[in-house]
Amino acid sequence: MMQEFPSIEDIKVFLPKYLSEDDQKKLFEQLKNFPENIDKRMYSEILKTEKDVLQGDGIREIDWPPHQSGDSFQKIKALVLSNSCDISQENKRVYDSYCTFAPIFMLSKYESALIEDKHDGHKIANHLKDIREQRITPFFYIPSLQGLDGECFVRFDLVFSLPISEETVPTLVENRIFSLSNYGFYLLLFKYSIHTNRIQEKVQRG
Repeated sequence: MMQEFPSIEDIKVFLPKYLSEDDQKKLFEQLKNFPENIDKRMYSEILKTEKDVLQGDGIREIDWPPHQSGDSFQKIKALVLSNSCDISQENKRVYDSYCTFAPIFMLSKYESALIEDKHDGHKIANHLKDIREQRITPFFYIPSLQGLDGECFVRFDLVFSLPISEETVPTLVENRIFSLSNYGFYLLLFKYSIHTNRIQEKVQRG
């Protein structure tokens, strides 16, 4: 399903207050230029040595649970969807904590599968364009980066959760491919919110 983003003026009120004035202006300008600037600006340079797992981190070698009978666990790339605070091991809890992920897929392999299934070429081209412009509700496009091997996208409708602990965090950090920049992070928040919480669902609930 295609979804239009709200206007930049509507978005501006929700911009983070903890950023400096210069960083707020930079983020505002980046959002104004969406979707023409969906590129490496989505990724952070300053979080490469971050020791915690953060919402929006891309991680390699994640165990993807089987979805159908007869399937087995697969090692995949996945995006962290859990709130950073909820998975921080500095927050001591009386319950076991889990981290929610969404699988990352290569766009080129997806395109090949669509062609193999004999979908119309024009429709495929338009579909891929909509993915790149963040117009497909369950898909979150992430541009090419070293460690991703090409353009990719995340599937919000295939989320899964795995246990996270002080013992597993170092492995996740070691396998981190990227962290999102302010721009990439707020694109993720907007896109995931649209996917999961759409107040205009037009269902009369009584």
